[in-house]
Amino acid sequence: MAEPIAALQPDVRVKLLGIERAGAQYMVRLRDILRITPAKGMEPDPLSPGCVIGVLPGADRVPVVDLAERLDAEGDENSDGFVVVSAFGDLEIGFLIDRATGLVEHPASDVQDEAWLSGMHSRPGGVKGYLQQGEACSEVLSLEALFDEDERKAILAFGHAERGVYALASVEQRRAKAEADRARSAHPLRGHVGSYVVVRAGEMLIGLPSVDIVEIVPTEGLISIPKSEEALAGVLLLRDQTYAVADLRLRLGLCTSQDQGRSVVMLVHDGEATTGIRVDSVVGRRRIDVDELREVDQSSLVIHAEYVRAIAKLDMGSVMLVDIGAVLLDQRRPLLESSREFLKGADEDGTHAPED
Repeated sequence: MAEPIAALQPDVRVKLLGIERAGAQYMVRLRDILRITPAKGMEPDPLSPGCVIGVLPGADRVPVVDLAERLDAEGDENSDGFVVVSAFGDLEIGFLIDRATGLVEHPASDVQDEAWLSGMHSRPGGVKGYLQQGEACSEVLSLEALFDEDERKAILAFGHAERGVYALASVEQRRAKAEADRARSAHPLRGHVGSYVVVRAGEMLIGLPSVDIVEIVPTEGLISIPKSEEALAGVLLLRDQTYAVADLRLRLGLCTSQDQGRSVVMLVHDGEATTGIRVDSVVGRRRIDVDELREVDQSSLVIHAEYVRAIAKLDMGSVMLVDIGAVLLDQRRPLLESSREFLKGADEDGTHAPED
């Protein structure tokens, strides 16, 4: 940050650049100015902080603020004026002005430090005093002091991003990205974004939320129960625990399969209890993003539509995202009752070995 003018010796001569914005005259120390460039070509950036009105073209991508706004005045942001570029931390920042009025040199003592003058602005730290020149009176500014700490951090973070991650991207690309991000956040299927375990049920690909899956186990411990509910695949004995297991095919309205060679049991927690679901095979785990989600067209489904929350279009095919709780909702009681009947019969027989 530049040394305050008031801290200089009175006989030290200071070079000041006169600038004009929104009809007001200001002075800034010449040593604080890196360059002056035309404002033409300045581009808005959708990812910039609120106080930044655009960026200068070129590799440096200098953020620009409106000097009028910084000093509580009203100016035309579409001005065909100029941008005064100043050092800002380890970066640069530009101030939109209408024009430069000239260069003057005065003793530091000519700059009057009046407290009432800085009190007229919402950012008093940026006003160091005034310089009287005949009938004209110009406020002397410290440009870097026209920002509070939060604004300073936001601008520096933005400037570093411009030179780093986004340095090679065009404004058009970044604007498109910002619009896409806004659309994604407002997407009606946003709630279904997340990690899913994709399984097969017949020819269908089914996505089950990973957060609901407790464990995936082989079917060796699965025991079928005669005369049980049709959707009950059996009872699973695992580490001295018994779990009722539903058949995902049947719950979805698909035909059962006699070939269970690759089938596994997925233990899921649906909010009330841990239950098993038998699936034909596991394809893998996959994160599904909002861009891959589609609304459910119930007329085209060959499975029970009330269980399907969304459809994901993936490279492996269309995946039906299923609500586990809905799948098990009306089967929880029959599953538990069948499980209890099995345990009761097993205790009476003294055995409950799984079938081969």
